[in-house]
Amino acid sequence: MILSDIFIRRPVFAIVVNALIVAISLYGLFKLSVGELPSFNVPVVTINTALPGASSEQIETQITTLIEERIGSVPGIDYITSTSTPGMSSIVVTFRDNENVDNPLEKIRAKLDLAIAELPIDANTPLLQQHNTDEIPVIYLSLSSNTRSAMELTELIQTVIRTPLTTVSGVGEIKLLGERKYAIRVHVYPSKLAAYGLTTLDIKSAVQSSTVNMPMGDVELSGQRINISADTALATVREFENIPILNEDRFSVRLKDVADVIVAADSTETGVLINGHEGLAISVLRASDANSVSVAKGVNALIPQLRSMLPIDVNIEVAFDSTVFIQDSIAEVFNSLIIAVVLVVIVVLLFLGSLNAAFIILITIPISLIGTFSFMNFMNYSLNTFSLLAMVLAVGLVVDDAIVDVENVQRLISRGLSPLRAAFIGSREIGFAIVATTLTLASVYLPIGFLPGIMGKLFSEFAFTLVSAVIISGFTSRTLSPMMCAYLLRPRGSPYLIEQVMGYIESIYRRSLDWALHHRGFIYIVSLLAGGVCTVFTVALPSEVAPSEDRDYIYVQFSFESSISYDRLHKMGQTLSVMMDKLPERKSSLVLLGTPEPSSGIGILMLTPSNERKRSAHQVGKILETKLLEIPGLDASVLDPGSLSGGGQQPVQMVVRTIAGYESLAKTINVLLKEASGTTYLSNPTSSLEMNSSYLKFDVDRSTAGINGVKVIDIASTIATATSSFQIKTFTYGGKNYNILLELDIDSDVFRDIGLLEVPNNKGKLIPLHSLVSLQSVVGATRLEHFNGQRSATIKAGLRNGAAIGAALGELQDVVQENLPPTSSIDWLGATRQLKQANASLVLVFLLALLFIYGFLATQFESFRDPFVVLLVVPFSVLGGTVVLSIIGGSINLYSGVGMVTLIGLIAKQGILVTEFANQLREGGLDLRTAIVDAAVTRLRPILMTSISMISGALPMLYSTGSGAHGREHIAAVIVGGMIIGTILALYLVPVTYTFLSRRHRPILPVPPSQ
Repeated sequence: MILSDIFIRRPVFAIVVNALIVAISLYGLFKLSVGELPSFNVPVVTINTALPGASSEQIETQITTLIEERIGSVPGIDYITSTSTPGMSSIVVTFRDNENVDNPLEKIRAKLDLAIAELPIDANTPLLQQHNTDEIPVIYLSLSSNTRSAMELTELIQTVIRTPLTTVSGVGEIKLLGERKYAIRVHVYPSKLAAYGLTTLDIKSAVQSSTVNMPMGDVELSGQRINISADTALATVREFENIPILNEDRFSVRLKDVADVIVAADSTETGVLINGHEGLAISVLRASDANSVSVAKGVNALIPQLRSMLPIDVNIEVAFDSTVFIQDSIAEVFNSLIIAVVLVVIVVLLFLGSLNAAFIILITIPISLIGTFSFMNFMNYSLNTFSLLAMVLAVGLVVDDAIVDVENVQRLISRGLSPLRAAFIGSREIGFAIVATTLTLASVYLPIGFLPGIMGKLFSEFAFTLVSAVIISGFTSRTLSPMMCAYLLRPRGSPYLIEQVMGYIESIYRRSLDWALHHRGFIYIVSLLAGGVCTVFTVALPSEVAPSEDRDYIYVQFSFESSISYDRLHKMGQTLSVMMDKLPERKSSLVLLGTPEPSSGIGILMLTPSNERKRSAHQVGKILETKLLEIPGLDASVLDPGSLSGGGQQPVQMVVRTIAGYESLAKTINVLLKEASGTTYLSNPTSSLEMNSSYLKFDVDRSTAGINGVKVIDIASTIATATSSFQIKTFTYGGKNYNILLELDIDSDVFRDIGLLEVPNNKGKLIPLHSLVSLQSVVGATRLEHFNGQRSATIKAGLRNGAAIGAALGELQDVVQENLPPTSSIDWLGATRQLKQANASLVLVFLLALLFIYGFLATQFESFRDPFVVLLVVPFSVLGGTVVLSIIGGSINLYSGVGMVTLIGLIAKQGILVTEFANQLREGGLDLRTAIVDAAVTRLRPILMTSISMISGALPMLYSTGSGAHGREHIAAVIVGGMIIGTILALYLVPVTYTFLSRRHRPILPVPPSQ
């Protein structure tokens, strides 16, 4: 028995089944989390290894290359990048996102254990950490005070704020920016050391032996076990000053005699400016399984409690909340959803002219949309931009099947059949077509869900959410809709106005279709001309990963040469704050200094809401960038903070690898930068390889050292202690450990001051350091990069006004092709790498979607020809979508690409309705020509209704404003343009092609024998 017959006979059963779908799904709705994007967890493992005092070259050869060779064989790695800087090796391992990599950290650790034994003896143990590519700060908190120092504020964060913040549900990590930890600094004077015949090694040994904090054990006394403690640790400046360094018969030397002992900040490499004033910032990162919105809400709710715990003169505020845009964007999508539903309701009422008929169709919308929530909960999806966009598009899709069902039953009732009989017969007639169109739409979206890489993870929620809505609507149209048709539709007395209008339209269409079938060549010529015009628009469209959105804030990244001091960087931060303050759109500002690298910084300018200002965030950003680039020696870029459109990085990132040395690579990079600067679309290209960084190089005279019995390791230790804040010990105060740092008082004459130091030889005699080493100023690279084990440098560039990344990338590739030597090769990072993957994936998905649909249609029609009839209009429809995309100034990107793939199913549905009904009529005895004309005219109303419903569902997104509007606009533009062009052509091209390709006689399927 046909499925629809069961539910027509048992109406209560139909109602209960659909009501259960709604009830179960409402339960799932309340369990869904909220976020901007679907969660994509691409494992990234970082390996940081310190070797204090080592040069960049030593770090590269002794640590970085060694570790890269050991971990390179770990399965699932996409690429490895590394940076060797003085004293530090940083390696980043990014895994392929289309593979299941279990415990990537442990796999790396297993290989790293083999390399640790080969590392230099003074190297620290490598520090491994695992991250995900979508780990970005959810919220920044600021801490400031007019009366307290940065060290006091740091202490308050550690003792009062950190623990409550980490207990907020979903918080993964807390990072403190601008922190100033307490430390004891021993400021040694070389001249005084030389006068007393002491060395830095003596200072180090004396401090280490004078402050001890170790367990004393316990004793048993009178049957009790009593713990023993001893006050052997130092805690105050006075106690440290009185540490004995040298004790002779006639005199003693204490630490205060050769050094100043002060309480000062442990490190001053990072800083924070809040609206131009000094402060500290706390960045809150979410856990990998948490969503940003709930984390931000939890942190915001905690602020009043934290205020009550802090002193009255300390102020804590939310400096920046990235989830404001997310929540606004989600709200805008919900608004589009409501407007789409209203427009579809109006379309259905106008076409059917009956409240009962409209109710049957419209009840499908809430059942289908709510029904998807249970599926989303089962798949662990979230309510995000992509899943909600799927639901907006679903509004126009889910009514299609019910429209076809109701319209067909109403047509049979108007011919004199009773509603019950018409429901049985009408539902059977279009049952196959509904199943075919439902499976066709599902087959279109399934390939999107299987996209490789990050793009696949992002769009799978869109694809599968839409598929679930379509399948549920198909189920409803086979269960609830036929039953409601049988009991709610009634014969009409006099024809409604819409009946008269549709009768007139159908009459005109029949005559024009008869003419078209007599002039089939003309139809093809018109179709090809239309396709050619659309192709012109398509070719002119730029390409990018995703359109840029106005997020009500500007993200600035700036940097100087790597040797810049923190004081100069701080002055630059103050200059940036002043520039931001002068912009009329400014709401507040946050400047982070020394991040992500010591010579760089980040500025975040919060803007007034977009509806309250005349200039967009992009326009304001370009004005600020122009002013910043006028500052000598400064590289500054205003970057797109969108997760898809930039992620706070330069949009163009090209890696140049070489098998030669860095000097040769630098020459290649300089040529590429010069040529790239003259291109049309690239803005301010820069390189990560700086060969003009100046640094001091000590050359040890090994022969003299050997003659004098001095160990090279003692020379190196003395220089390392003298030229950096050398940690020699920790001390305990208030239950916490703090560093004791040894530093040398160095004036402008570095070699003179360091040369005053002395090194003991194997007989205890002190040898002047200046007699053992020579000093020279060297110009070269202090930052050495590798990509997949090869020496490399990264060229980064912004985009000129109005330029798309695809066009800029094309220009850069032309520059590379003309100037890259055979010893070098290129690769890509960031948004550029995503675009390369997305372009390849989009073509693959488009082809897979066509292949899936063709396979489904061939199976359903039992014909290899009929699918071509259905699919012929699809290319024209997709090209038509690019016309509207071009009109709105859009681009080929992931959003518009999803719209194009969506069009395949939408336009194919129209061809299925006509082709399937024509086949039925021919099986009933009509000839091919009469059957296709009658089928096309009969299905005209449902085709127009479904097309206009789909267009109406997309219109709110086309004209939407506010957060996330550009992405929605691109999808809507493609669908609106494609549906208009595709529907017009399909009304004529499908019947004409059917008369060409369909068999003259329908084959009769063989009947199996009864026995």
